[in-house]
Parts: sequence; structure tokens; C-alpha cells
Amino acid sequence: MPLPYEPFEKWFYYAHERLGADSEFDAENGVYIDMMRASMLRLPRGWEKRALERILLAETPEAIVVVYPELHDLLASKLFAGRAQDLEFLQGARQLLSVDRKTLKRRINQIDLSREQERQRAHALRSLDSAFEAH
Repeated sequence: MPLPYEPFEKWFYYAHERLGADSEFDAENGVYIDMMRASMLRLPRGWEKRALERILLAETPEAIVVVYPELHDLLASKLFAGRAQDLEFLQGARQLLSVDRKTLKRRINQIDLSREQERQRAHALRSLDSAFEAH
């Protein structure tokens, strides 16, 4: 998630097409890039304090600041997106890394939502349960 990065919109679709899920890059490397617009994010309160930042030097004089949310914050956000690939991401993360179910549930519950959006939380919690019960 490049912040702030004016040409973000210019590169958003290009990055998804060339580097995103089901791209040639994904097929060749087994990983993909998932850029998200800031308006799409649903992250738990306090995520900024737990995130890592890295500066990437571009071919232009501008540097790009990339923000990597902490694993449980990222997984909570992905479960809110509600896509099949996000559930698969959680299952893959559990195979490679230590994912604590209680921490993830707490982070899902720390995401601020309007009353109308509470259905998304219920869906994220059901997805969490199904992912942990599947293994």
C-alpha cells in the first residue's frame, strides 16, 4: 500500500494485471502483489503502531513508502474483504507462520464499522471459524 503515492491510480490496474492473483507472475513465483486503495481497507484500531514501513527507491527521484501491516491485522482486513482468495491466504499463512486464532478474532472485533456494516464482521468471524476448523 504505497502512501502517499500520486501515480497510484495509474499503476493500480497495471500491478493487478501483471503482478496480482492469477497473473503470470503469480503462476511463475507462487506469490502475488495485492495493492489496495486506502478507501477499501478495514484495519483494527492501533494497526499503525504494529505495522512495518519500508522505503523503496524507484527509478524516479521519488521514494515509495510501503506499509506492511502486522500479520493478524492483515488477516483481519482480508477476512473483511470476503473473497475466496483471502480465505485461502489465511489457510496458507497458517501453514507458514504462527497465526493465533484469539488474536485474530480480537483484531476483527477491533475494526470500527457503522451499524450497517456489522454484517461484514459476522461474515469475517464465520470465515475465521471455518478456516480454523478446516485444519
